[in-house]
Formats: sequence, C-alpha cells, structure tokens
Amino acid sequence: MMVAFGRGLLQNPQKNRWMDFGNGSREKRMNITVRLYGSLCIGRFSSEIRNYPKLTDIAAIIQDLGVSPEYLIRLRNGLHASFDEVLEDGDTVSLLPMLDGG
Repeated sequence: MMVAFGRGLLQNPQKNRWMDFGNGSREKRMNITVRLYGSLCIGRFSSEIRNYPKLTDIAAIIQDLGVSPEYLIRLRNGLHASFDEVLEDGDTVSLLPMLDGG
C-alpha cells in the first residue's frame, strides 16, 4: 500500500517504517502503542498504534495528541516515565489523568 504524501510517497509504515519525502532522504520511523484512559479518551481513542520519528519523546506525543501535560500520569511500558524520556520502536505509552477525591 502506498499513499501520496506531499511531493514524496509514504510506504506502509507498519512494514517498512520509513518515509520518502521526495528529496531523496528517508526518515526512520517507529511504531508506538498509545493508550489513553478516563477523560483523555473523549473525542480521541482508547488504544492506537501510532507512527513517530526516531528519537520522539513522551512530551512530543502529548503535544501531538493536544493533551494538556498538567496533572497527567505518564507510563512507558508500565513504568513511570518523564516527559523527556526518548521512546523506542514497539514501546507502549499510557496516559492517565490524575484524579482526586474520595
């Protein structure tokens, strides 16, 4: 499957994980499973495999989703993660809103 992407072509990122931007350069890509919980799912999704450039950190994913980073619990492969933690291909990022109350 090939899809037109600007001047270049995007080949199926699930299989080849690269993009050709029409200028001869190829950017390595990685698949990250993003899981959203609670109110973060509203108008979005609960779990999705998304394609990002190499060296993407958690802050970039949060920005891409349009989620406010304030009061947000971040997990990488089930462990607490910082905003600047760089991800690897196949990682799972879980984002949960902090809740308070009793």
